[in-house]
Amino acid sequence: MRTSIKTALLSLTILLPALASAHDFEVDGIYYNLNGNEATVTYQGLNPTQNDEYSGQVVIPETVTHDGVTYPVTAIGLYAFEHSANLTGVEMPNSITSIGNYAFSYCSRLESIHIGNSVTSIGSGAFSYCDALSDLTIGNAVHTIGTWAFNSCSCLTTLTIPNSVISIGESAFNRCNGLTSVTMGNAVTTVGKDAFVGCSALQRVNVDNLAGWSKTNYENEKANPLYYAHHLYLNGTEVQNVTIPGYFNAIGSYAFVGATNLTSVTIPNSVTTIGNGAFNSCSNLTSVTIPNSVTAIGKSVFSGCSSLMSVVIPNSVVTLGSAAFADCSNLASVTLSNALTAINDMTFCRCRALTGVTIPNTVTSIGSNAFAGCSNLADVTFGNSVTSIGSAAFSSCKSLTSVTLPEGVTSIGSNAFQYCSGITSFLIPSTVKTIGSNAFTDCKMLTSIKVPDSVTSLGNSAFNGCSSLTSATLSNAIPTIGYSLFHGCSSLTSVIIPGSVTSIGSNAFNGCSALTGMIIPNSVTTIGFSAFQNCSSMTSITLSNALTTIEESTFDGCSSLESVVIPNSVSTVGYHAFNNCYGLASVTLPTSVTSLAYYAFEGCFHISHITLSGEGEWRGGTIMIQRPVEVYINGQITGVKGMYIKPSHVYCAAMTPPVCDDNSFTDYSGTLHVPASSLAAYRAADYWKNFAQIVGDAGEFGDVNMDGSVNISDVISIINYLMSDNSTGINIANADMNNDGDITITDVTGLINMILYANN
Repeated sequence: MRTSIKTALLSLTILLPALASAHDFEVDGIYYNLNGNEATVTYQGLNPTQNDEYSGQVVIPETVTHDGVTYPVTAIGLYAFEHSANLTGVEMPNSITSIGNYAFSYCSRLESIHIGNSVTSIGSGAFSYCDALSDLTIGNAVHTIGTWAFNSCSCLTTLTIPNSVISIGESAFNRCNGLTSVTMGNAVTTVGKDAFVGCSALQRVNVDNLAGWSKTNYENEKANPLYYAHHLYLNGTEVQNVTIPGYFNAIGSYAFVGATNLTSVTIPNSVTTIGNGAFNSCSNLTSVTIPNSVTAIGKSVFSGCSSLMSVVIPNSVVTLGSAAFADCSNLASVTLSNALTAINDMTFCRCRALTGVTIPNTVTSIGSNAFAGCSNLADVTFGNSVTSIGSAAFSSCKSLTSVTLPEGVTSIGSNAFQYCSGITSFLIPSTVKTIGSNAFTDCKMLTSIKVPDSVTSLGNSAFNGCSSLTSATLSNAIPTIGYSLFHGCSSLTSVIIPGSVTSIGSNAFNGCSALTGMIIPNSVTTIGFSAFQNCSSMTSITLSNALTTIEESTFDGCSSLESVVIPNSVSTVGYHAFNNCYGLASVTLPTSVTSLAYYAFEGCFHISHITLSGEGEWRGGTIMIQRPVEVYINGQITGVKGMYIKPSHVYCAAMTPPVCDDNSFTDYSGTLHVPASSLAAYRAADYWKNFAQIVGDAGEFGDVNMDGSVNISDVISIINYLMSDNSTGINIANADMNNDGDITITDVTGLINMILYANN
């Protein structure tokens, strides 16, 4: 503001070069401007920041004569004494009614100023940066103290604001860090933002009438000197018990903020409104009675009243502001008004002593963090009108053990019951449509959950870290399994993925170490990275035929997984997709795979059986298993380039030898099994002819009858084999579907799965 005014004045000087100076005349070393029939004290020349014409003690007369005319001196003008570094004092006559903006700013040696009883206003920045000012008297006629008026007057130790003052501007006493005592007048109704911010040495605030203090509205908590001083004195005696006068209908915003000496407050029946932060941080306040005349309690009114133990909010109260009782750490008992329609954000946040609460039937919503951190809250009774639970509403309520939400609740917000580590059971009503992210994260004692079919949106990480969860029933209407939905649910043994699900997020089941199996429905088109990582008990996985990609580390650490059939829809198998699947013995890879990461099967030390299925040429890339394995190649494959496999046996059912290259096989010491009719072709074909032994006993893997196709007759042949003393003469190698050295009912199951995949 000050710079812009200066700029305007300088611009005016350039535009009007005929003006010789900013003052009209000078008398006895003081410069004046005429304003009609009155004179205003000003500075010499055009630029107040470049003049130092005033020094020592300046006495301003009541009148001044110029050209034979006498004028009353009524004002000290804009920038009049600014930057007068040698000015030590000013004596003002009673004729002065106003002090202009920045009139004495940067008068660094000004030690004493007595503002006369005729002055009604002190301008913005009038005494800012008067570093030596220690003796200040404000006259009894001043109504307004402007913004930044005494900013950075660091030597000012005591301040008396007279009863005439109505408003104090923003930052008026900002950084007066030597100020120890403030006496506040009774007429003040408005104190601007940060009026006393940085007054770190304040010890006491003196008033002579609590009525005036109670009605004062502070723009924020740092505008009230009590925020720093904490100690309130009435006529020299420290106030501990406050009785608000009976003729007030409101208590002002931040009126008693930080008054740590207060122990009790009596509010009369005349009061209808308690302003924002009125008793904020009154840490020794133990008792307050709210009369039934009060209809509105503002934001943060009792926040930080850590000694308050109980409160009754009368039924007259229809509005309870956010954070009204936040951080009342000893508040053990609360009775809520039956007229409330909402519990707002953070209303009882971190009320650690609170053990129970009854939500009235009038309440429809519970706001964000409303009861967050109420670590001893064990009993919550929900009214039947509640429709929404806000984000983190009950986060870290560690003593909750059982929660039953009423029918009618439609939304559970993100983090709503996060870290409620004592909850063992939770009933989600059939009206709920949305459950937010992390809603039940780290509810470590929760054993089961049923998400009703009304839920269409289930947020990410909703059950992350629920380590005691053994069973989960999911809604048949959810489209996604969000990322980390069951991450770390180490007791979860089974979960059915609904047919509505099209995607499974990253880390969705990561660390579900008790999960034994999983069927991915064909509706699922994407599975995120590490989705089933470290599911160490999972022995079987059935993949969706709609998948196109198996992402990085999807099944990393699934050490009990025995076999995997990758469906023909998959084109990409990512880095470490099956890393450290120690128990994996059998892998079926389709020719649809065009990108197989080098380390997709790293650490799979027990793979003994690899099947290449589908049609056309294998071009997926290096399989990278450098130990002898049995390889099964079906009859429709025309090429097997770049596999990089060391086979002990190769069973190739193709009638025409598939095309190979230098990297197809890393070793030829094993046995090649081919159709008898193609024996000569293989013995003549490049690379195939290098095998140490080539025998004509192979049909297509699974074609146990060697009839040229894999179908139900092959299943029947194995069953007959098992039931008929091994006398059916089937292809033994092709019948041992899981390559465990024996033919059992498991092989029947494997063959059925193979036929089903082919048909799909």
